[in-house]
Amino acid sequence: MSIFDDEEDKLNEVDRGVIEKFLRSNYLAEWEISSVPNEDGLYEVSCPGRVVFLGSYPTSLTNGLFTWTRVGGDFCCSNKPLISLKGAPKYVGGMFWCSSCKALTTLEGAPEEVKEDFTCDNCDSLVSLKGAPKKVGGNFDCSYCWGITSLEGGPEQVGSSMNLSWCKSLKTLDGAPKEIRRAINCSYCKSLTSLDAIPSKLRGNVNTLNCTSLI
Repeated sequence: MSIFDDEEDKLNEVDRGVIEKFLRSNYLAEWEISSVPNEDGLYEVSCPGRVVFLGSYPTSLTNGLFTWTRVGGDFCCSNKPLISLKGAPKYVGGMFWCSSCKALTTLEGAPEEVKEDFTCDNCDSLVSLKGAPKKVGGNFDCSYCWGITSLEGGPEQVGSSMNLSWCKSLKTLDGAPKEIRRAINCSYCKSLTSLDAIPSKLRGNVNTLNCTSLI
């Protein structure tokens, strides 16, 4: 081993120590940190089980120190002052919650695949579903997201139901998933004017209770 390799190992240990401190302060989980950074210069962190984000003040899941890659269980970061989901795991084997993240304006950085439910309800500042997981194995819930006007950028496949209730700015279902295996709840979407974009592979019903703008 050369002196340069030795120095690099020391720097890696320092970086990993900073990451460990952030994880211990902000997460409840059992994690594993990669030994070296990836091609983007970030360390990769994974967890075989459940992850809970406990941070009260950080507006970021990782502070740019690392990126989550794969989480075998649930990942919960609800009720936090997050402004971004950047650094979230690419794959979640359970459920993913980012409910009531009032400062969140986009789902960019969200997992690419969630095996069970994806829940982003009560995110008042959310204006788009862009960045949402392409594949959700369970329910997709974006109810009470008052700024959403369409489903563009949202999931392509939902394994159970889709809850859009009380999305009061939702005007169209354009961008709806290609397949929803159960139902769609559009109740109290008072700006919704058309159901033309309902997916052909919808196996359940459509709840349009109090959709007062539907013709």
